[in-house]
Amino acid sequence: MRLQDIKKDAIILADSYLHTEIRMQLLDQQDALANVSVMTLTTYLNNLASEEEDAIIYEYYKILATLDLHVFKKVALTGDFIDEVLQFVKDIKRYQIDVETLPEHDRYQQELKKIIKAVVLVPLQLDYQLSELKKQTDFHNFYILDYNSNVFKERVYEELVSKGAVRLDIEIINPHKEFYYVLNKREEVEALARYIIEHDIDVQASKLTILNTEYEGFIEQIFKRYHIPYSFVSSTSKNRLLFKYLCLIEYYLNPSMDTLLNVVKEEVFRHPYISDFMEYVSTFKKTLHDSFTHIQDATITKDIVNDIEYKQLVKLESHANEVKELIAKQLLELETLSPKQALMKIDEIVNENHYFSSVDDLKTVRKIRSQMKDMIPYIDVVPMQLFLHVLEKLQVRKKEAFEGMLVAGLNEPLGVKDYHFVLGASSDNYPNFQSLGGIFSEQYVKEIDYPNIEKRFALHEQNLKNNLCSSNHLVVFYATSSLAGKEKEAALEVETFMEQDAQYYALSYNRKGYELNTQLDTKISKQLFYPNDIFKGSITSYEMYSNCPFKYFVRHGLKIPEPMSYEFDSAKVGTLMHYVLEMLVKTYGKAYADQTSEVIENLLDKKIAELQTLYPYMKEQIAIVRKGILDSLEKNLHFLSEMEKDSSLTPSKSEERFDYEFHIDNEVLQLYGYIDRINENNDFISIIDYKSSAKKLKEEEVFACLKLQLLTYLVVSAKHSTKRPLGAYYYSLGNKQQSAEYAKYQKRTNEIVENTKEDREADFLKSKKLEGWTTSEDIEAMDTSLEFINGVGYKQDGSYASKTNIYDIKGLEQLCIRIYKGLLGEIKAGNMDIIPTTCDFCKYGSICHYKGRKYEREQITVDDDLYLVHKGKRRDS
Repeated sequence: MRLQDIKKDAIILADSYLHTEIRMQLLDQQDALANVSVMTLTTYLNNLASEEEDAIIYEYYKILATLDLHVFKKVALTGDFIDEVLQFVKDIKRYQIDVETLPEHDRYQQELKKIIKAVVLVPLQLDYQLSELKKQTDFHNFYILDYNSNVFKERVYEELVSKGAVRLDIEIINPHKEFYYVLNKREEVEALARYIIEHDIDVQASKLTILNTEYEGFIEQIFKRYHIPYSFVSSTSKNRLLFKYLCLIEYYLNPSMDTLLNVVKEEVFRHPYISDFMEYVSTFKKTLHDSFTHIQDATITKDIVNDIEYKQLVKLESHANEVKELIAKQLLELETLSPKQALMKIDEIVNENHYFSSVDDLKTVRKIRSQMKDMIPYIDVVPMQLFLHVLEKLQVRKKEAFEGMLVAGLNEPLGVKDYHFVLGASSDNYPNFQSLGGIFSEQYVKEIDYPNIEKRFALHEQNLKNNLCSSNHLVVFYATSSLAGKEKEAALEVETFMEQDAQYYALSYNRKGYELNTQLDTKISKQLFYPNDIFKGSITSYEMYSNCPFKYFVRHGLKIPEPMSYEFDSAKVGTLMHYVLEMLVKTYGKAYADQTSEVIENLLDKKIAELQTLYPYMKEQIAIVRKGILDSLEKNLHFLSEMEKDSSLTPSKSEERFDYEFHIDNEVLQLYGYIDRINENNDFISIIDYKSSAKKLKEEEVFACLKLQLLTYLVVSAKHSTKRPLGAYYYSLGNKQQSAEYAKYQKRTNEIVENTKEDREADFLKSKKLEGWTTSEDIEAMDTSLEFINGVGYKQDGSYASKTNIYDIKGLEQLCIRIYKGLLGEIKAGNMDIIPTTCDFCKYGSICHYKGRKYEREQITVDDDLYLVHKGKRRDS
């Protein structure tokens, strides 16, 4: 019998996802039908006996709490266990299984039987429904339309048919079949969209079955891009409103930093500074019981955070305190309430602060309040965690008007359409039969009168086959790999049904993507970077331009600061090391490296105290950091002490600010910066730049304008001083990990040579050598033995070793001007391309979204004679 042949005043039993389509078909008929009801079998049974059973899980809890259990003692009172027991009890009642026949071969089965016998006596809504169903005698106005049957529904339908109900025929069609494969899920949806457009398919006369819910997101993206109308036949989701209730209950059960953050993240309360509150709480590990003024109350110097960072921290704390004032009163009150009072308070908080924007919100509130009503009588004997478990399973079904192509899941087969598309026909998605697992597994039910797995699978397989035979054209796709690259195969059942090999669906792409125009008009470039023909900036800002012009444009043109990290990180460790060395040099001059551990600890502990004030929750971690810094300082100062003994220069300045003007053509370049350390005597001057890890000054990086600090320091120092510069060098504060090997094999002598303590110390000292450029043949003034500077050495005859490069300071000055002239020329021309040499740690990725390759910046061509006094073998200095 067909849907068009039903009579007036009929009741159609069908799954809920089919209701809208059925009503649309009935409205399209020429003869309007009066009083036709469409409902699910569950709805009909509920009409027979409408007693609510939402509180059953609490009744089960009360019973299980009284049982003397051993095997299931630790899990019996959990929500998941009770759910599984309740589901099995329903199955017992559906299939009329005698509880006495349950297996009891071991302690495990015996205790399960004990549990089932204790709870099965609790009446369920299902008991009343089945009893009332047997009393009904006339079903001649009932019509059954079921594309996705199961064993229980089949039993009920057989009884209804025996009393006059009519089953509507499932139309079986031998479709024209097409079978395709592509690379992955995204390409499947892309291929389907193009197939629809290329074949001018009427989507109103089509349906789509997706065998995995992961396709939903791709369908939303790609179908919207191609303007293909579609509707999901059913969509069940958890409303955001529900999450507000859940996180408030979790906070009530455990008022901690994490649960507080969840409350704020779910926007239970609305405030413009919510994100700042979350940042502050998560960074400084706060709860509502803590003070939100510890930064403003503390004395924190620029040695820990600079002025700009301190202002940002104070601003963050102020914003966080505003939010705290909004939410603290209600949440702190919530912590003190009884469970019953807490439920009422949570409902009040949500409804006062939530903006109700849809009917779904109202449905959610009604459902939650219904659950609360069920919970109240049990609240003194059942824990709130169980109520939380019940709410977590709560779902709100969204209904939307059907338009375009209907999209359904594997277990939501639709009626006959002209075209039926299937996505995801791989072996991991099809036939997707769910066997029994968990406590009541297939092995457990094997011995009782439970529908066997063969019968259930046969019915499942027939449902799937009927679905594949429900259209004039069947087009099936599958992916040969996952998005992670894991290989996949087509489902054997699908391959057999399609009776053909899958063909590759070729997708052609226009590889020319959207190109962002980052070229600035020269007038705009002038306004941004050099008004009044004056360029101002630090050396690092021009290194930034060389690394990525677009980053320079965002940071120094648009003035968008890099997001500040409020966490305690490695940068602060480096800052502390710098501070101690700076203070030692300023206070003790050349004797800085020979100070006692007490002096060093006193210097360090002043700043450690500030750190502990800023991060009070990290006292133990900071203590570990303190020990690490002291150990590192001990090793570094040992090396530096030996280096100072070998040098006639004295440390004279630390953290020296410099401002210098380069006059380049018609523009002025005003450079500023800080030099970590300047050494000098009556005749010479040298520069040392502290680094947290090992660095080398490579010529190719200087010529590519990527490393300009040491070169600029040299040139500026030479201009500011009447003394001759010896060179500029990096000194690594990091301690290179030493080899722990016992011995080494010498090939020439065929001997095993023990790696002694002295050998390890020599390796360590070698790793600490200064790295940089030397600008005078009188380098012995700084390093008499030539043991402390890398890249400088003599032969036995007194001439320079082949590795030695001596740079000419006049030539370096010309090189420096030439480099900055080139950079200023590019900036004046407005070249702000996204051509990074590295993107690894850039914080502007959310602006440029660059995912391309790294660039090798072109080097300027330089004649060695311009800057070299002595040309050694070309090497990294």
